[in-house]
Amino acid sequence: GVTMENSKYIGVLTYYSDVLVRDATVRNNGHGLYLYRNNKVTVDRTRLYDNSGWAVLKYGSDLSMRNSVVTRNNVGMYLYGYEDTDSSNVWNTTIADNASHGAYQANRGTGSLVNNIIASTKGSGYGLYTQAKINHSHNLVYGFNRNFVDTSPSDDDVQADPKFFDRANGNYTLNGFSPAVNSGVKMTGKVDADIIGYQRPAFGRWELGAYEYTKKTSQVRVTSWNEER
Repeated sequence: GVTMENSKYIGVLTYYSDVLVRDATVRNNGHGLYLYRNNKVTVDRTRLYDNSGWAVLKYGSDLSMRNSVVTRNNVGMYLYGYEDTDSSNVWNTTIADNASHGAYQANRGTGSLVNNIIASTKGSGYGLYTQAKINHSHNLVYGFNRNFVDTSPSDDDVQADPKFFDRANGNYTLNGFSPAVNSGVKMTGKVDADIIGYQRPAFGRWELGAYEYTKKTSQVRVTSWNEER
C-alpha cells in the first residue's frame, strides 16, 4: 500500500541489493523505478503511472516483474543488461498508453516476456525492441509505429486492440470480447493470481496483462474460421 510520488527525479532508486516492490504505487515522478546492478529485483502488483521519464529503468539487475500496470508515462520499460546472464522476466503486465515506447531490452541479457499487453494509442515509437536473447510469446503488442523491432512476432503473439474496459479513465481491466481474454499461456507457480488477487485462470486459460477476466459471458470470440462447401 505504499505510494511514492512527486519526486522531481526518481521515485524509487535501488542498487546492489535484493529488492521487493509489492502492492506499491509509483506516480508523478521523473523516472519511476531506477534499478542499478541489484542482485535480485521482484516487482509484483505495482502500478507505475504519470511519470515524466521512464517508468522502469533497469541496469544490470535480475528482474522479475508480474501483475503490474505501467501506463501514461513518458516511456515504458528500459531493460539493460551488462552481462549475458542479466535476466529480465516480465509476465502478465499491462504496459499501455505511454507517450512513446513500450519495452526495450538493450545490449545483453536473457529472460522472457510472456502474457503481457504492450499497447498504445499514439501510433509512435516501438512496442517491443530487443537486442538481447530474450524469449517472447503470448503477448499482445499493438498501436505503435513499429510493434516489433529487431525481433519478429511469435505465432502466439497478438496484434490487435486490447479492448480495455475504460482506458480513457485509466481502467485497464478487460472487456469480455478483448482478444487478450483466454490468450495466455499456463504460468502455474509463477503467476497464480492477478493484480487484484483473483486466481488465475478464471476460465480455462490465463489472460494477457495484469487483470484476469472473471465474469461469465455469453459473448463468443471467433478465433478461427474454416468454411467448407
